[in-house]
Amino acid sequence: MIELDSVTKRYRDKTSVDGLSLTIPDDAITILLGPSGCGKTTTLKMINRLIEPTSGDIRIDGRSVFAMDPIELRRSIGYVIQEIGLFPHYTVEGNIGVVPGLLGWGRVRIRRRAEELLELVNLDPSVYLRRWPRELSGGESQRVGVARALAADPRVLLMDEPFGAIDPINRRSLQDFFLRLQSDLKRTVVFVTHDIGEAIKLGDRIAIMRDGRLVQIDTTRALLEHPADAFVEDLLGATRSAEQLLLYRAAHYVDTAFTVMTTEEMRRSGVQAQAPLIILRDGDVISGYVEKGKLTTCEDLQEAVCRFEIVSGNATLLEAVTTLLESGRGRAVVQDADGTILGTLSVPMVAEIMAKVAR
Repeated sequence: MIELDSVTKRYRDKTSVDGLSLTIPDDAITILLGPSGCGKTTTLKMINRLIEPTSGDIRIDGRSVFAMDPIELRRSIGYVIQEIGLFPHYTVEGNIGVVPGLLGWGRVRIRRRAEELLELVNLDPSVYLRRWPRELSGGESQRVGVARALAADPRVLLMDEPFGAIDPINRRSLQDFFLRLQSDLKRTVVFVTHDIGEAIKLGDRIAIMRDGRLVQIDTTRALLEHPADAFVEDLLGATRSAEQLLLYRAAHYVDTAFTVMTTEEMRRSGVQAQAPLIILRDGDVISGYVEKGKLTTCEDLQEAVCRFEIVSGNATLLEAVTTLLESGRGRAVVQDADGTILGTLSVPMVAEIMAKVAR
C-alpha cells in the first residue's frame, strides 16, 4: 500500500501539489485523472523521488520513502513513461536488463529474465531479443518498456500516460494486454492519464485532481454514478450513461447461442444445427457467420455468409459498439486472448444494455 500524507510541492510562486492525502491500495490499478497542470505527473514522480516534495510524507508498506536511498527506491519500482525511453544504443535484451544489471545479476540470469518477460508481453524472444529500438513499432516499443519496468519483479508500477503516443487501434490493444497482464501479476499500479475512457476501462479506483488537490477518489462505478461536484460531472462529460458502458467487458455480455462449423460441415448439415447462429471456422480462421434461417432461403450458400468484426473479450461494450458502428456490420465475434470464441455481440444487444444503464 502507498500512502501520501499531506504532500505539497511548491516551485517558488507556484504550488503544483497542495496538501495531497491519498491511499493507494495493493494489487490494484489506481488512476490519477485530471486536466493538464493539475499535478498528476508531479504526484507520480514524488512517489519514487524523481521530484522531492516540499513537505509531507510518502510511505510504501508503512515505510517512509525518505528513509530509503533514492537510487535503491527507484530500482525497486517499475516506471513506464509515454515517450517509452528505450536506450537506443542497447538491444531489447540490454534495455530489459538495465536494472537487473545494476542489481548485480549475472548475464545468464538476465538473458533468462528477458526471454521470460518478452513471452509475457507477447513478443517472440527469438525474434526480438537482439533487435534495436529503432527496429520496433510504437506498440512493440511500449511492450518492451513494460517488460523493462517489470525486469526486477517490482511490487509497485508507476505509469505516466504510457499509451498516450500510440494510435487508437494499437492503444486499445495495449490496454487489453495490460489488463490481462495485471490479472496475472497483481501489481500495485499508479497510472496517470488524461483520457476519461482509458481511466474508466483500466482503473479499479480513480483519483480526480484539480489545481494540485484531490477532488474525489472512488471506484469507477461509484464515480460515474455519484460525481462529487460539478467539476467532476463536467470532467466525466454529460453522456455518463454512455461512458458507463466502459465499465462492462464484452466477454460478460455475449450471446452464446451459436455453433461452430467448417464451411463444408455447414453445406452438409447446417440446417440441422441446434443453435440459431453458425460461426464458420476453418482451422484458425473465422470466415464469417450464418443465421441458420437463411440456409433454406438462399440458393447460393455464400449469399448467406455475413462478414463480422472481431472484438477482444477485454474490450468494453462502448468499444464494441463503436467498432460495429464504424464498420457498418451488424455483429461482432468476441474472442478470448487464446482465440477461443466466447460468443457474439450485436448493436441491438448493446443498445438494450445501454437503455438499462440509462434507466
